[in-house]
Amino acid sequence: MPNRKRRSRGPFRRQGSGWVSNLKPNIVRAPFQAFFQNAMTAGALQLSVAADNFANNITSMALVYQNYRFVELEYELLPRPASSNILVAGYYPDATVTSPAGPSTAMENLDAIAMPATGHQTVPVKHRVPLARLRGQLQWYKCTDDASDIEFDTQGIIVFTGTGTELVNCIVRGVCEFKNPVDASAGLQRMRSLLEDSIPSTPSYVLAHSGLVRLLSELDSVDGESTDIVKSVNSPPISKSVVRRK
Repeated sequence: MPNRKRRSRGPFRRQGSGWVSNLKPNIVRAPFQAFFQNAMTAGALQLSVAADNFANNITSMALVYQNYRFVELEYELLPRPASSNILVAGYYPDATVTSPAGPSTAMENLDAIAMPATGHQTVPVKHRVPLARLRGQLQWYKCTDDASDIEFDTQGIIVFTGTGTELVNCIVRGVCEFKNPVDASAGLQRMRSLLEDSIPSTPSYVLAHSGLVRLLSELDSVDGESTDIVKSVNSPPISKSVVRRK
């Protein structure tokens, strides 16, 4: 039986003396890793799997592309310092999910993993979602939120089920694909809006060193508008003793 050449499934393949991309035109792949630490409410917590809700590199790319889709997703539960209760995490390919009634019901999800009580588990527990269940209802989702049609901008939800108001420590990794860059004006407006939302709660000296003020000023010069926030942060820097970690 003749030998068949194995087809490369990586991002590139050899062709002649060079390399050719296996990706479709106009599609950009962005690997990411993000750490989430949140407290549950009445034993429940949900994390939307959306491009504007993850690592910084993903949210930044969501500003300048119209569509996204997660093609790889893995979540890892970290052991908790002190807890006598079980914690379950599971992925649901839907935009709205009712949290399960307790860990036993949550474990019915095929993508559920459990972190036992302290003393019974001292290493992380992780799970990679199969692509068939990860993709959800649509081929692509919108990068911008639409409160009236969230099924078009939310690919799925990671649901955490436990007890009370315990902390959830979770690492999420994966790959997100983007396509259809927005026009320059729309991209600037999206970036400007995100920066302005983050500025009021950010110390002025942090803004100065991170270059956000300069970036906002440059955006102003492009679209011809003025930003009052840029003026307000040009005050004397906050004393470093205020934010020094103990």
